[in-house]
Amino acid sequence: MKRSRFLHGVFSILVLVIAVIASGCGGGGGGSSSSSSSSSSSSSSSSSSSSSSGVQVHVSGTVASGGALANATVTLKDSAGSSLTATTSSSGTYTIDTTGLTRPYLLLVTTPTKSFFSVSADANAISTINITPLTDLIIRSWYNVQGISMDAAFAAPATNPPPSPTAVAVISSVVQSVVQLWLNQAGVTTGSFNLISTPFTANGTGIDLVLDQTTVNPSTGQVIISGGSVTQNSVLSTATGSMNIVTATTSTIGTSTSSNGTVVPVQTAQQTALDGITTTVNNFAATVNSKSATTLTTSDLLPYLDPSGLWGGLDQAQAAKQLAFFFNGSTISFSDIAIKSLQTSTTADTVFKLAQTAGGQTSTSPNELFFTKAGSTWLMSGDKHIADVEVRALMVRNQGSSASGGTNLSLEANINAPRAVSTPTVTSLSNAVISGGPWTNMPLSYGSQDVAPWDSSLKLDSFSTYTFNPTISGGQLFTISLTPTGGSLVTYTQVLNAITTEPIIITNLTGTTIAAATLGVPKTVIWTLPGTFAISQIRLGTVAQTGVPDAPGTFKCDDAGSQNVLGITATTANVTIPATCNGLPTLAAEIYLQVFGINGELTSVYYTYDY
Repeated sequence: MKRSRFLHGVFSILVLVIAVIASGCGGGGGGSSSSSSSSSSSSSSSSSSSSSSGVQVHVSGTVASGGALANATVTLKDSAGSSLTATTSSSGTYTIDTTGLTRPYLLLVTTPTKSFFSVSADANAISTINITPLTDLIIRSWYNVQGISMDAAFAAPATNPPPSPTAVAVISSVVQSVVQLWLNQAGVTTGSFNLISTPFTANGTGIDLVLDQTTVNPSTGQVIISGGSVTQNSVLSTATGSMNIVTATTSTIGTSTSSNGTVVPVQTAQQTALDGITTTVNNFAATVNSKSATTLTTSDLLPYLDPSGLWGGLDQAQAAKQLAFFFNGSTISFSDIAIKSLQTSTTADTVFKLAQTAGGQTSTSPNELFFTKAGSTWLMSGDKHIADVEVRALMVRNQGSSASGGTNLSLEANINAPRAVSTPTVTSLSNAVISGGPWTNMPLSYGSQDVAPWDSSLKLDSFSTYTFNPTISGGQLFTISLTPTGGSLVTYTQVLNAITTEPIIITNLTGTTIAAATLGVPKTVIWTLPGTFAISQIRLGTVAQTGVPDAPGTFKCDDAGSQNVLGITATTANVTIPATCNGLPTLAAEIYLQVFGINGELTSVYYTYDY
């Protein structure tokens, strides 16, 4: 049976993918066998320091690899090649006075059996710079994408400059995504967590527990993490100016795989564009947050949107209205902003994380968005598609009246196209076809005329196709060809980057008829969560339907996830199925639960009520 779908917001879920390979066990991880060049000066550990002006200037941090590294030598080099040294305490901590040195800094810790590198992640006078196998992976990646060895870079940082804090953030976010599942399980609050600059204690909990579970091979980029019945294997590879991670995670109840890549901003043009785009999204967030206690309007957001942009077929005004609907009453923030590609000096394809907080809960989703430079300002210009185009693999559990459909891996293609005229017999697209994977020129079937939850006057035609238990793999390419009614054919390419076979279940609902749906009355829903991928977002919503599925004149009202801000550990919430849709009685309904992973994984439950 055809699955209904959540109507994505402008910032639709990105199938950004980081795939993880499985095996291995805990304990620290490899490291460089090299030693640093001789220091020009040295300093022992101290608790504080200050410059001649009285302002404290120092770095400190924790050195750990499956436990604190005590009595280890830490060597810090600045961008000009000057160096200082310190010795770690019994708890693996160190402090170095950096008065007179020039950032960014490179650091190396050495013991008789291990050595790891790190890099400064900010420009603060007092900074934390942890040194672990994961920080080692971050800084090695910076030099690997340039074809420079880590040993050569540390020997001559003036010739091989360390990365800026912005570039460090791009790489760090990718490496952190590798261990995100384990950080979540260890209870690390990751909203502002940074592998390099967040202080921690090497006491076997939090990030130190994750380090204990992790083995890193710096020569191959392989990261193996194991705990309980779950094992993850990730491989980070680099090419000129870019990096990629492939991951597979296995457990006794399912597997999850993904792959993810990003451009590393080693060029001046990339860095300049990234700085400008970061300014735009931060200003956008400030505008949204300033209205969180009042009412966010379309006019508030229009200045940030490209007048000629397209957001899944929506124009600038429609997109602003949709954004105001989704963000009203909440606060947002952007992080881990990276340029996926810089087509020209005025057009960039970006990826980032968007965190939305409301009602005391925070939901975070990875996203992809184009930006266009107008004058000196970068504007959001959407996805440049005439319709919302999606190809996804999801684990589907059917419950309620559709329980006979069982639990299956589903490969789906979904198209939502806005229409100019609400006429059942004239759709917005005359043709929609997909090729790739199990499909060759497969037509997408017309589904229904959906009512946009943010604007009842806006109708969207839905088209879809699906197949259960397909033979597919991460990185699969799909070509979608759309022909607008009265227009010319356009073609888009989508990449399927993440797949999970781990099911979840709604544990408390009963009944299969529309009477059991208790229309117009809040219903409590309780569910289980997956354990083979890091959760970024949980969506709980409803779909009301006015007639026979897929028949002309039938309307669907998708509430776009009435519970669209749920914390990643949430296992219960309330929803209400409306008694009417587009002014007509609700005759069939669905409650859907969607759990998204940080790399695009998706596992879902559809609980249906029929006539």
